[in-house]
Amino acid sequence: MQETWVQSLDQDDPLEKETAAHSSTLAWKIPEAKFLFHFTLGFCDLRDDKIKYTIYLELVTNTKLRHFMTATLEVICFYVTGNESLEENYVQDSKMGFVINAIYAMAHGLHNMHQALCPGHVGLCDAMKPIDGSKLLDFLIKSTFIGVSGEEVWFDEKGDAPGSNIESIIAIAFSCLGILVTLFVTLIFVLYRDTPVVKSSSRELCYIILAGIFLGYVCPFTLIAKPTTTSCYLQRLLVGLSSAMCYSALVTKTNRIARILAGSKKKICTRKPRFMSAWAQVIIASILISVQLTLVITLIIMEPPMPILSYPSIKEVYLICNTSNLGVVAPLGYNGLLIMSCTYYAFKTRNVPANFNEAKYIAFTMYTTCIIWLAFVPIYFGSNYKIITTCFAVSLSVTVALGCMFTPKMYIIIAKPERNVRSAFTTSDVVRMHVGDGKLPCRSNTLLSIFRRKKPGAGNANKVRGMGVIFPLLLSEDTKSL
Repeated sequence: MQETWVQSLDQDDPLEKETAAHSSTLAWKIPEAKFLFHFTLGFCDLRDDKIKYTIYLELVTNTKLRHFMTATLEVICFYVTGNESLEENYVQDSKMGFVINAIYAMAHGLHNMHQALCPGHVGLCDAMKPIDGSKLLDFLIKSTFIGVSGEEVWFDEKGDAPGSNIESIIAIAFSCLGILVTLFVTLIFVLYRDTPVVKSSSRELCYIILAGIFLGYVCPFTLIAKPTTTSCYLQRLLVGLSSAMCYSALVTKTNRIARILAGSKKKICTRKPRFMSAWAQVIIASILISVQLTLVITLIIMEPPMPILSYPSIKEVYLICNTSNLGVVAPLGYNGLLIMSCTYYAFKTRNVPANFNEAKYIAFTMYTTCIIWLAFVPIYFGSNYKIITTCFAVSLSVTVALGCMFTPKMYIIIAKPERNVRSAFTTSDVVRMHVGDGKLPCRSNTLLSIFRRKKPGAGNANKVRGMGVIFPLLLSEDTKSL
């Protein structure tokens, strides 16, 4: 018995060199499959002194640079003694796993079809003579099996195999978890909105931050989804707006803390700081957010988003949204300005009284955020992984804000309710202020009811000169003077 083995020698693809000269050429590159060690071991172990090796070597030569290419087929036949080994110069085809899985898929489809149409029958029955291709396709699509590399192989209703982009799967799973945590934190803050721990943290601004965090976790869904006109609009809108909502509220919070501490260092109190109420803070944050919103809408009008094809290299083509560098740099630059401003105020207010430690959490949040976005910029503009880089940058940024800003508060609300009292948010440190002659005294009803005043001497009962006033610094948002 004489057997013939056919082996295709792996050659460098000349199309890779020639496609550049033909701009109208369209080529597909299939990703490589996993290396099949057991197949290589079995193939290289084939030895028989009667085996006839027939090697078909197809040499694609481009003799003339015209609109066609000529191919010559050379058949090389030789006999061997049986002492040779196929291990010499053997390179496994990178598509071998796909070929074997395709054969398995066809076999499973035929097997399922035979069981359905010819139950208990050996060989083909009349129902499968001849085989209906459309019916076979239905059974083929519904077949499921374990592939040659150990992975599960199945097909969707269109016959496509499941996706295997692990980075996108991680990004989506991370976003789903973040959305659930954000909704849980928001629910707790709404239920405990009248408790001191929520009031002392400017609850209105916290709601804005939570809304920005939620939109930040939604961004990966719009970035990873198949680009359409709608998804492209959402990409341009949400990426810039989500970060702006978080950092605008944080800038407002840190600016408020800085002004409180700056006012407490003055020797003479003439009037209480302006724009310190809760609604004033919301208006300031809304103005900062509206700047980013106006910028994004302007860029959308100038450059209407739409899906386009991108060719980062000769081997790759991507369907992406037509976002220009200006569309990325402008919103990113404004968010960077907010981040730097918030970082400045967070550093400025790092030495606050012991109980007023929210500034420390904000500072840590901003330091970590700066590191994330400093790493994002070179990776985004220096690689082809722009989408997945943006997904992780936005998700990590809002995760840092969620963890640093709300974890301590959630811990007090849920695990330490005995600390959720007003006295826990009133610092024991005192702030000394001096009221001199002819100066207008502080007019805070809340502070006047609690400050400790030294009694003047008998000779100064009707006239107080250089009176020292010492009062504790209240941190609750209900304190109107703050």
